Amino acid sequence: MPSVTILHVDDRPEDRARVAREIARDLPDARVLPIAGAAALQDALSQPVDLVITDHQLDWTDGLGVLACVNAEQPGIPVIMLTANGNEEVAVAGLKAGLDDYLPKSALHRLGGAIRTALDRAESRRRAATADAATRRAFERQRVVAEAARDFAAARHDVATIADRLARIAATTIGDLATVQIRLQEDISLALLAAHHPDPAIEARMRAHYEAAPIQRGEGLTGRILETGEPVVLNGKSTAEIQGQLKPEYRSFVEELGLTAVLAVPLQATGQVLGVVACARYDPNRPYSADDLLVLEELAGCAALALESAVLYLSAQEALRARDRVLSMATS
Repeated sequence: MPSVTILHVDDRPEDRARVAREIARDLPDARVLPIAGAAALQDALSQPVDLVITDHQLDWTDGLGVLACVNAEQPGIPVIMLTANGNEEVAVAGLKAGLDDYLPKSALHRLGGAIRTALDRAESRRRAATADAATRRAFERQRVVAEAARDFAAARHDVATIADRLARIAATTIGDLATVQIRLQEDISLALLAAHHPDPAIEARMRAHYEAAPIQRGEGLTGRILETGEPVVLNGKSTAEIQGQLKPEYRSFVEELGLTAVLAVPLQATGQVLGVVACARYDPNRPYSADDLLVLEELAGCAALALESAVLYLSAQEALRARDRVLSMATS
């Protein structure tokens, strides 16, 4: 077992010494920190701890009080309670309150095994919680993407509506702002198709900047994505660092906004990059996660298919109209 940190809460030095010897015998690599008072316990719980052993009767509280303190400061840390006398009522009350184990001091020879079992159970709980959280995130991701796919389908073949809905979903789901740029002029430039920001004035300024300075292939962050087809994640960056990734014409506006994170992915369908969807955040304490990247990639994939279908439909409609014009001329 890897080295662990154990807090031993007990008023009596002789009992602390006995417990320390038992732990050293079974778990020689364990780090045992003796705790004799409330202040020392609070201080110790400000640092990572793997397990707590507490006496049932203390001068300043009892074992259940220690359990409550541990749960408040570091929920999920296993707690084992020791008592001078075996008492089933105390044991039942403690286990109901969340103790991982309960041992009489006459059975300290079992302490090493109890510690191992408690740590194994805690690790199992952590793994289960991680798996549950991952499952919940996956379901939420599927829900967001499914709703977006329905929105894109409802837009039928309206390219502007599809892009606008993608920008709004990306901004509200991933945040804090989003832009959708589409490829133009035989793959050499990007044009802003949609943008969303909670403040309409800022959104209008975003649109104005893009219209005044279109992004060329390979130019700035989104221009490089158009060229490489690879997503970009900028986390924990200063505004100046993010500015350095952008086209010069955009840098003063980004400085004014104070962005601290950027996430951008290609709009890719049938092997072609149709454009780029990008999000940005203000809060330095909210970096983009792997889940955020997955959500945006899946949204971009759905939107790219819808956009490609819309473009093909519009091209086909135009071809039909051209044919009809030719036929009309031929028969007139």
